[in-house]
Amino acid sequence: MMQPNQPTVVQRRVVVNLLDDGFKWSKYGQKDIVGAKHPRGFYRCTHRNSTGCRATKQVQRTDGNPSLFNVVYLGEHTCGDNAASSEQSQDKHSSGTLAKTTLQG
Repeated sequence: MMQPNQPTVVQRRVVVNLLDDGFKWSKYGQKDIVGAKHPRGFYRCTHRNSTGCRATKQVQRTDGNPSLFNVVYLGEHTCGDNAASSEQSQDKHSSGTLAKTTLQG
């Protein structure tokens, strides 16, 4: 089980819209990052208000390859939204350290 407040980093190669990880997210912000070519998007679970789910993620294109995104997951879904793929679930819960994977489109 992951330690509280420890992010899970996942790197994905995107073709069309493979950023869909099986959960429902609402974008609540975007920020230009000093030294980065691309802004970072901030998302929270759409069930935040209805069930109090505190899961969030941050998404940013990599500087070296714009078809790759760094996705950082913070918190765990408590909303009961079990639509996530088993791959993302395994990444999220593997060991107590950061999990990194590359998804090729």
